[in-house]
Amino acid sequence: MQQTFKTMVNKFVDAYVKLEREVTCEPGCAGEISDSFYSCCTKHAMDVLSSKAMKKNYLKMFKNMWGFVSEEAAPNMSKAVSKYLSIFDLEKFCGARTDVYRLKNEMCESMEA
Repeated sequence: MQQTFKTMVNKFVDAYVKLEREVTCEPGCAGEISDSFYSCCTKHAMDVLSSKAMKKNYLKMFKNMWGFVSEEAAPNMSKAVSKYLSIFDLEKFCGARTDVYRLKNEMCESMEA
C-alpha cells in the first residue's frame, strides 16, 4: 500500500514528538537538560519559532516549495506543523511529567519584569 506524502509526514512527526517527549520530559534527566540547554534566551527563541506568525510562514513556504516536487495541489500540513511546533513549549509539552520547565519559565518571566 502506497502512503500519501501527508500520511508519511504525519507518522514521522508522531514518532519524532514521542521520542522528543521521552528524551526531554523524563523526570530523572529533565533538570539536567533544563540546566544545560534551556535558558531564558532559548525559551524566547522557541516562543518566536513556534508563534502563529511563524507557523503561517512555514506553511506558506511549504506550499510554495511544493510546486518544485509536484504539479498537484500541496497537501494541508497544518496538523503536522502544529504538532511539531508543540515541542517548543516545553512546559505544556511535558505537562505533569516534570515541573522543571515551568520553574525555569517563571524565573525567566520574573527577570523580564
